[in-house]
Amino acid sequence: MKSFEQLIFALYVLLFMGLIYYSTSYSMQLQESRMTQLQQEDIDKRMQEDSLIVESAKYRGFIKHDGDPATNLYDIKLDASNSTDNEKDNMTYSWTQINGNKLDFPFENKDVQYLQAPAGEYTFKLDVADAYGLVASDTQTVVIGQEPNLPPEALLNIINESKPVYFKKGPEWQNIPDSVTAFQTKHKLVIDGKWGPASQKRFLKIASDKKSAKDKAEKKAADKEKAAKDKAAKNKAAKNKAAKDKVMKEYTDKLTEIESKIQQVESGKLSRNKKKKEIAKLEDEKAAHIKTKPR
Repeated sequence: MKSFEQLIFALYVLLFMGLIYYSTSYSMQLQESRMTQLQQEDIDKRMQEDSLIVESAKYRGFIKHDGDPATNLYDIKLDASNSTDNEKDNMTYSWTQINGNKLDFPFENKDVQYLQAPAGEYTFKLDVADAYGLVASDTQTVVIGQEPNLPPEALLNIINESKPVYFKKGPEWQNIPDSVTAFQTKHKLVIDGKWGPASQKRFLKIASDKKSAKDKAEKKAADKEKAAKDKAAKNKAAKNKAAKDKVMKEYTDKLTEIESKIQQVESGKLSRNKKKKEIAKLEDEKAAHIKTKPR
């Protein structure tokens, strides 16, 4: 009996020790699991923060909505003009597109590049080298969003109305009730806001009257201009005639003067030889003058 009691006691002791070990082991596992979870959360948080920093450093833009789906490019300016060298050495610029859809990149040795790109994410690398071959680099990313566009709003109304009649020579606003009402009110027609034969007849009459008035004014202006031109031409002709008459009178007077001198010599008391010479001289002068006769 005593041996049985000792056996039971030993079992209780083993059971108690087992419970203590299990409790301690489970507690340590919970602590290790919690520590692992906290470490993982800390890692995830840091990675998220690093990711936010990287994302915030990206240049972001979107293609402007202009109503034309074909214009789907975004203008980009890559500017390295703020790059400096402490020794003021000459610098060369090398550009590289690291990722994104391949763009038409000139890759020229310039501090500024201009590109056009469709929506997407692009990363560019700049290498600046001095005259001694030392190189500094910088990398930037641009994220271009799609052109924003909202769907149109469709509204369908059903009313009891017949198809409006359109008069070919009527006004463009003939199917706008407010405009028709204003026209009918102004010209003392039946006001119903509908463009009918009466409104069309009055509209054509007004248009005809305006055209007639315009044609009349244009004819009057044309007649006035013609009269002014005719008067100017008449005055010019008169001036030309007066000028010609004056020239002709001067010619005739000169010719008469020469002929008078010839008659005076012929009837004068000069010797025969002198008379002959003087008359020959006057005849030459007369012949030369006749050649200058105005036409």
